[in-house]
Amino acid sequence: MKDSNNFKDIYNKYFNYVYNSVYAMVHNIRNTEDIVSETFLRAWNSFESYNPKLAKPQTWLCNIARNIVFDRWRSESKKEIVNIESIEEPAAPEVKYDFENIENIQVEFLLSKLTSEERSFLSMRYYMNMKNSEIAEELSITTKAVSERYRRLLEKCKKILKTFPKI
Repeated sequence: MKDSNNFKDIYNKYFNYVYNSVYAMVHNIRNTEDIVSETFLRAWNSFESYNPKLAKPQTWLCNIARNIVFDRWRSESKKEIVNIESIEEPAAPEVKYDFENIENIQVEFLLSKLTSEERSFLSMRYYMNMKNSEIAEELSITTKAVSERYRRLLEKCKKILKTFPKI
């Protein structure tokens, strides 16, 4: 029988962690909310089989979330390609800066300039706190390749942040 109080505690404790992890990968609030909802629904449905000896709750939840993200990316890549020239470009949104949260603005700016794969990599590294060996296993590459990818990505991030508008 499912222990709803225990699941409620896990939900309350790790919701923000999972949300931030997913947002770092998809960089879209609406998609993040959908994926996080689906993550906790799947977690609830499989809660009886969850074994805390095999994985910490945040690792278990983030693995579920990451699988959902990857599934969505795979399904998106199979969709029909549309001629971009036939789409009318929307007007650029008005940018409003919250000067008290300049670090958040810089993070948003940085994430907007990275590819989904790069955001996913950073999410595994910083939000999921995965070690290089765990990332290597997940991506089916060597730990040396993970270190090199991380080094190149940090260089790219530094270059991107140098282009951040002066406020």
